[in-house]
Amino acid sequence: MPCFNLLSDCAGIVLAGGASHRMGIDKATAQLAGMSLVERVVRTIQSVVPRVVIVASRDQVFPCFNKDDSVEIVCDSHPESGPLAGLIDGMRQLAKGPQPIQGAFVSSCDTPLLVPNVVRFLIEVVLTQARDTEKTKPPALWAVPQIDGELQVLGAAYSLALLPILVQRFVDGHRDLVGLKNHALPIILTPDDLRQYDPLLESFFDADTPNDLARLEQRLLEIQAGIDAEKRLAADREKNRRLKTP
Repeated sequence: MPCFNLLSDCAGIVLAGGASHRMGIDKATAQLAGMSLVERVVRTIQSVVPRVVIVASRDQVFPCFNKDDSVEIVCDSHPESGPLAGLIDGMRQLAKGPQPIQGAFVSSCDTPLLVPNVVRFLIEVVLTQARDTEKTKPPALWAVPQIDGELQVLGAAYSLALLPILVQRFVDGHRDLVGLKNHALPIILTPDDLRQYDPLLESFFDADTPNDLARLEQRLLEIQAGIDAEKRLAADREKNRRLKTP
């Protein structure tokens, strides 16, 4: 298991400029128990790395970060062009800093149950690869969970060495991040790899609709009330057993 240290040369990137069609309002500023979704995600990432870049649309305003020097907000250089463009903008901003950044955890703005140790784990997987000088093959430059058969590209860690590859893919007309696997070797993490840090994999629960937001708020209240993951798992198993009982 990777060691959880040396994160001072890492950062976070949060993509907040999506259209939010299914939510009906701006997801980033949607409130969950008195705090916006984007602030919940950023505060979690801040507990792991010293610097976070938010990539936002030009009309988005986040007053909660006005006095926070560790949070930088940049505007989409190519609005409505997908996550690839947003990731490029975020990496370019990180490259401007006074300290070299080796890796970044990249997230959407709508995963308010993100667990800090998941962020740590994914970043360290990438950094461990980069620091392993004994490898004969090129190191994997990103670590991405695969949940229910889908790569969680906006809940993954990326080496900044990927930036030239990302830029070339964008120039070639690509807009997604999933296709990156055909150009740069990923480390794919399974649910079992992640459950030691997040038993219910709640870090990957996102809020696409008002109903999603309501369910996440209910789960947040459970967490605050001390209903931990093991109790929730037991309750879910019992509910499923009852449903299957004639």
